[in-house]
Parts: sequence; C-alpha cells; structure tokens
Amino acid sequence: QSGRTDELLFTAMDQINLGGPTFIMDPEQRALIAGLNLQAGKKAMDVSDFLSASSFFDYGMSFLKEDLWRTRYDLTLALFDNAARCSYAIGDHEKVKALSEQVLTSAGSFSDKLNVMYYTVSALCDASLLDKAIQKSVWVLSMLGEDLHQATSRENTLVLIEETRATLRDQGDDDLLHYKQMTDSSKIMAMKFLSRLVITLVMARP
Repeated sequence: QSGRTDELLFTAMDQINLGGPTFIMDPEQRALIAGLNLQAGKKAMDVSDFLSASSFFDYGMSFLKEDLWRTRYDLTLALFDNAARCSYAIGDHEKVKALSEQVLTSAGSFSDKLNVMYYTVSALCDASLLDKAIQKSVWVLSMLGEDLHQATSRENTLVLIEETRATLRDQGDDDLLHYKQMTDSSKIMAMKFLSRLVITLVMARP
C-alpha cells in the first residue's frame, strides 16, 4: 500500500511540475507544491533514486518566490539541504558548491549550515582536494567546540588509546547496544566531521 501511495505521489508531482510555477500565482499553493516536491524527493531518496529526488527538490525550489529564505525558511532550508545531498550522491560537485554557497549566505544560524558544509567537505575529498577538505573539517570542528590544534605526543596518544581499550574491554555487545543514543545534534555532527576527517587524513597521508 505504501509503495502504491508513493507511485501516485511521484506521478502527481511529475504532472504538476510539467506545468511549472508560472501557472500558479497563489503563494500558499506554490508553497504547498514545494512541500509536496520535498516529500516526493525524500521518498525517492529512500529507494536510492537520487536523480529523481534531485529533480523533485529543484522543482520544489522553483515554486518558491525570490524571497524564499525570508518567507519559507524551514521549507527552503530542507529543499537546499536535500538537494545538496542528492547532488553529492550523483557526483555533481559543482552543484553541491552552488547550493552550499546559497545556504552559507542565507541560513540564519551556524547549525543550519552544517549539512551543506559536510557535503562540501565530502565533495572536496572525492575531488582529491584533500588539504582544503582537512582545513575546512578542522575549522568546522573548532566551531563545534572540538579543538584539534592542541599538540600531543605519540606517547600520550597511545596512552589515550589504551585507556579507551581498557574502558571497552569489559563491555559486551549487549552493554554497548543498551547505551543511550546520542541526541546532541552538535556532537552528532562533530562525529560525522571527525569520521570524514580520519578518512581524508588516511588518503592524504597513507
């Protein structure tokens, strides 16, 4: 039943999008259609159809007025975030850059810019622009309160690793599975950037 509903949504949005935004003058109707495109795009991403999802997000943005960031902020941010994610998934790094620049210019808070900055770092890494990816990752992490500039010796690092191993040694799978899930959005993003940074450093200095 869910699959059938999704197919109907895709078909309906394809037909509406063919007409385009010029035929719909009511701002509320345009916002409704933009939201439906967002919904359709997310459904398409759920089945890894990133090309179709990207098209839905693009159409969604086209139905919003020029002052979209002021009048429909949350909807606009969601469309741009998901469009950037799709663009990264299909390897369109130039589009990732263009979408990210708009979010970085218009988003109202640093936290609202984190998703597109993550896709930007990932795109830089994929393009072998490793130094830029590392610099941006370190800067974002510092803004999130994770300062990596403090110098440490190899010996101190090994001690920390051993302390972590000792902490986890007596923890079974059930213990780990029953830990509380992380809910702090800043810490979650910091973990994503740290993970990406480790991959980038390995690529840069294997």
